[in-house]
Amino acid sequence: MSNDIDRTIERMVIFREEGIENCPRCGQRLVQDMGPYQIATFDGQRPADEFAMNGDFGYLCGGCETAVIDLSGLAEMLSAAYQKPGWDVGQGCAVIGLLNMDAIPPDQKDRPLEDMDPYPLVRFYADSTETKKLTRKSKPRKRRPRKPKRRR
Repeated sequence: MSNDIDRTIERMVIFREEGIENCPRCGQRLVQDMGPYQIATFDGQRPADEFAMNGDFGYLCGGCETAVIDLSGLAEMLSAAYQKPGWDVGQGCAVIGLLNMDAIPPDQKDRPLEDMDPYPLVRFYADSTETKKLTRKSKPRKRRPRKPKRRR
């Protein structure tokens, strides 16, 4: 991890499966970041589980507030998590943010993450156009015809 990347700022998360060398927003070279990332999983609309995960699926931009997540790399990591007892991985996931381990006070380093207050999470936010691309259904939604107006 490069020292010139600020891991303490909130970032817009963008999901990609290819073309992960340069930032899609500003064009600068991305730097791979191993995390740890906070992951939430879903089973349909129902939240399934939430956990921290290190992996080589995340990239940060030094030029702007962008995080790029490699979907195929994340899927590979989650498929390995299916085999772990007690993990409810679900069918979908969201990368909530990056855990800032440097923000943990020295006297709390031995405490479990879930017991920490404040929780050392640097949140990611989603771009609405990116979210629409990921959640778009394969078939367009059919529109019902309008009822004709009554004449008086």
